[in-house]
Amino acid sequence: ADVALINSGTLRLDDWLGPGPITSYKLESIFLFADETRVVTFPLTGARLRALLEYGVSDRSYGHGGYLQVSGIRFTFDPARPSGARIVGDIVRDGSGRAIAPGDTVRVSFAVYPACAGGDGYDVPEAASACASRASAPRTADLLERYVGASPDGRLTAPPPGRVVRLSR
Repeated sequence: ADVALINSGTLRLDDWLGPGPITSYKLESIFLFADETRVVTFPLTGARLRALLEYGVSDRSYGHGGYLQVSGIRFTFDPARPSGARIVGDIVRDGSGRAIAPGDTVRVSFAVYPACAGGDGYDVPEAASACASRASAPRTADLLERYVGASPDGRLTAPPPGRVVRLSR
């Protein structure tokens, strides 16, 4: 996928994961609803990606479970602007810094709860064919465990800040 999205309500661990070894149990504990955190991948236009991100920073979602955590992109939003018009400037790809135009197509991975079940109020008809096989889609916990296991020297570092920038007034 080019872009990964996960609704914040999916992340349920209340413990702090400090430095040191991490167990499969801890990784599994982050995602309490294992089947709802399966991930489907589907094509989406830049315009529809922007609409999903706008919903994620809307009054309904911002500061709640529908707020989106993102990977593969960067964007800036202004919470003082009205819902639906909060994203300021372009949505850009990590790495290249290229803007995603409204007519561009990107492959998006999204948790099944919002993508397939309308969880947190999301409406994603573009995911319908991927959702048809959601029972066999990979679980987020398994993907995270593979990522941790493949990290050099078994160490993880936080990604650089700035994937989502909130303008303050």
